[in-house]
Order: sequence, then C-alpha cells, then structure tokens
Amino acid sequence: MAYQQVPNHQAQAAPNAAFAPAQQPQHPQPLPGFATSPQPAYGQPVPQSRVLHVYHDGLTHRHSKVLDSDKQTVLYRIEVKLGAIITSKPQVEIFSAISNNLVATLYFHKLSRGIDMTVHGQTTEIKKAGIMTTTCEFRSLAAQDTMRWKRDGVFSGGDLLCLDSKEQLLAKFENSSFALKKEGKIELGPGVGGVLMDEIVTSGIAMIEQQRRRRNSSSAGGGS
Repeated sequence: MAYQQVPNHQAQAAPNAAFAPAQQPQHPQPLPGFATSPQPAYGQPVPQSRVLHVYHDGLTHRHSKVLDSDKQTVLYRIEVKLGAIITSKPQVEIFSAISNNLVATLYFHKLSRGIDMTVHGQTTEIKKAGIMTTTCEFRSLAAQDTMRWKRDGVFSGGDLLCLDSKEQLLAKFENSSFALKKEGKIELGPGVGGVLMDEIVTSGIAMIEQQRRRRNSSSAGGGS
C-alpha cells in the first residue's frame, strides 16, 4: 500500500503514488491553543517518508524512547506508570526530548479496552472499530478525520498500518520480534508532521503498549 500526501480537512484526497514526495505538504490546521505553541523542528511536515525507531529499557518496558532516522537523535521519551490497576491517572506519559514538555498521555480502560489519548491537552478515544476485529480507530483532531490502526496482513507478527478514512496509508509499524531492546520502527508517510505526527506516534505507542499488555495477560492466564 502506497503512502499519500496527508491532506488537511479542506484538501481533496491525493491520487495513489508509491512513496512519491508530496509536492506541497500541508501542515495540519492548528486547534485552539495550538497556534500559540511553537512546533519543534522535528514536528514540521516533510516531503519524504521518515523512519522512527522505538526502544525500551528492558523487561519492565517502563522507560522507552523514540529515535529519529539516524538512530541517535531522541525525539520522544515514554514513561509507563506501574501502579494500581484501577486509577484515573494516565498510565503512559510521552514527553518531547527536545523541550522536555509533556506531549501526550494514554489511559487504558480495563473493562471497555478503550484508550483515552490526550495530545497537547486535546482528548480523543482509541477504540475497536467493531466487535469481531482487532482494528482500532480514533478521531484525529489535527486532521479532522478518522484514523485507524490495523494488522498488516493475517500473519502480521505485530506489524500494523495506520490509514485515514479514504484508506490512504499514513504510517506503518514494523515489530522487532526478536530484538532485546528494540520494540520496532514507525515509518511516517510524506507530509506527516506537527500535531498530526504527535497523534500518530502517540496512537502507535498505544497500539504497541496494548499488544504488550495482551501478551502479559495471556502469559499470566495460561493463554486464556
């Protein structure tokens, strides 16, 4: 599936093109409160696809980081809170490694399996797209569109695709199944930057953490 230039909510859908650079990448329209907050350099729309690398600290996965394509520049720091099962506090916090500001939080609902995702103070819910599916969707407040994460094929091994409502590929996650400390890599399509990049990275981290929790739950329950 080919990446597409990411349109804003006023633009028309772009035709299919395999990894073609966006001619005029559009920055997502800022929400109230975002306009006064300057975007960091790594958050600007880019004409080519961009590969980010996700690493964790070890067995507990409490501390993770997202590196840029050079595998050296840290873009995000991720803190996973290990506390009470029932809590109203965010269980995952994501910080900008450049400014050290809080970018996003994630709260995992125990019963509904929904995830509250708050990016720059704006909250949306990541939820299953249907009863008999593993696909999850959320409303992007940056693009004013519905995005969804789905498995990349039946035997995906944890690999995921992020699509918009027109089935255009925005990002994909490739799982590093046998790596000791590397969780995987997130490849962003052309034009994904700014707040939309923060949303896609945060929702991707949510999918990674959800998969990890399911594996732990299955191991603890003997595969149930």
